[in-house]
Amino acid sequence: MASIKDLCDVKAYQIYMDPATVPVMLLSIYFSSVSGKICVQPGQTVTAIWTNAQNQNCSFTGTVGSFFGSNTVNGGEYNCNGRCGPSCNGISLFKNQYTLACYTHDICSWFYNASGGGSDPNCGAAFKKAQPDFLTWGCGQDNPSNPVQPPSSQPVCQ
Repeated sequence: MASIKDLCDVKAYQIYMDPATVPVMLLSIYFSSVSGKICVQPGQTVTAIWTNAQNQNCSFTGTVGSFFGSNTVNGGEYNCNGRCGPSCNGISLFKNQYTLACYTHDICSWFYNASGGGSDPNCGAAFKKAQPDFLTWGCGQDNPSNPVQPPSSQPVCQ
């Protein structure tokens, strides 16, 4: 008959040593330690700050979880702004992570019609800053349900 210790060891092996989960868990632990993630909540007013291709510092103050709708240039859906991953229902490794870095990337992408991820000249750096947040947990929120309302102002770049 197996002892409780043996059963616990087997269960721990199945949970933590499953080859399908180990890489995701290790990446998440690594990126959690290096990302400096700042969690934000839908409805919160925050300021996105990034550097564009002209080396200008740009800023835009808006609402996390806002719905800008479809970008007719790059085809992106800009809803649930600040959620790490595409729009409200796109791929998300962990429950709807909302972070300042992901909000910044969403806002930059909307205004600059970004594409190409980290290679985009205006928003590539914002994309790279948001990547660790996408790969980690800790900022999970429920998605809001807001009406589509494109922004009424532009970012300030100087």
